[in-house]
Amino acid sequence: LDGRPSAEPIGSITATHGPLTAADITADRVPLLIDEIPVWALAAARAEGVSRLRGAAELRVKESDRLAATAQLLRTLGVRVVEHEDGLDIHGRPEPWEGGRVSSQGDHRLAMVGAVAGLASRSGVSIDDTACMAVSYPDFTATIEALLHGEKG
Repeated sequence: LDGRPSAEPIGSITATHGPLTAADITADRVPLLIDEIPVWALAAARAEGVSRLRGAAELRVKESDRLAATAQLLRTLGVRVVEHEDGLDIHGRPEPWEGGRVSSQGDHRLAMVGAVAGLASRSGVSIDDTACMAVSYPDFTATIEALLHGEKG
């Protein structure tokens, strides 16, 4: 990055527990959320109502078809998802998900989303490729383990 800070804004988030409600992502927001769409979709799957993503056709030509892979991951959990050429409709359900085997498609974002989904599922999630997580977060599994045991990651 030639010594300059990244163009993407970074910050800290403080979160508290509360019910999730459906949210829409429109085409003008997609460029700012390209990497975050899979984790947004996971949150939308637990929200009350239908969340909609539009203007995200470029996700079909990333490392994988990230829209299709995200939709399939959610379907494995028992979430109703409608795919569109440029987005998804995610029918949220606040109750615990099923579990199952998910494919990361070799995409570290999807592998991490699958792991987080497993924490909130009835029977856990098995991921076909977790090694790809090292691309962006080599200590992801250790951090999750530490959080589960009440340690600071």
